[in-house]
Amino acid sequence: MPAGPVMAPLAPAPQRSTVPWIVAGVSVVVAVVLVAVGVLAARPAVIFGAPATTPVVTPTVTVGVPVPAVASSATGSSSGSSSGPSSSGPSSSGGSSSAALEAQVASDRSTVEGLVGEWVPQLSAKKDGLVADGITYDDAAILAHFTTLQGRDPSAVMLWSGDWPVFNGGNFWVVVHPQGFSTAAAANAWCDAQGFSSDDCFAKKLSHSGGPAGTTVQR
Repeated sequence: MPAGPVMAPLAPAPQRSTVPWIVAGVSVVVAVVLVAVGVLAARPAVIFGAPATTPVVTPTVTVGVPVPAVASSATGSSSGSSSGPSSSGPSSSGGSSSAALEAQVASDRSTVEGLVGEWVPQLSAKKDGLVADGITYDDAAILAHFTTLQGRDPSAVMLWSGDWPVFNGGNFWVVVHPQGFSTAAAANAWCDAQGFSSDDCFAKKLSHSGGPAGTTVQR
């Protein structure tokens, strides 16, 4: 058989160059970078935010206005011809003892006022500078004597003679038993029953009127 026609070999396809694509890609990248740089240069605050500002604090100076002190006085209420121990009481170097005596009178005042018009057993009457039983009394000694009396009569109370016109002197610290009796004899009977000596306990009538006459009955 006759041989068929001989096919000529196919020529290889021409190879396409990649250079134009590389150049185009680089151009795009460069364009993007330039656009980004332009945006950053035009509006940096939008991209990164505005820098925070530090607030400036202005100190406030307050000038105080001095308030004048108001003098206060603590005077005991007067129940008689005297203004009470705080104004007319004897001065003493023992300030704390004097203050304690005044405080005792103030504390006992309501109890003593309840005895007005009654006879009471009087247990003591002392003033600064008084000499009795070998003791020269000052406020500290008077306070100690009152404490001793309370050991025998825990209910004993103190008054300031300046509040009561029935006493001869206006500067005595007087101690009484706070029980009222209708007669002097009954008050003296209480002294007898408690074992007090006649010099240390006797009947005294408390009143805001009149004078000393007829208000003391010795045993």
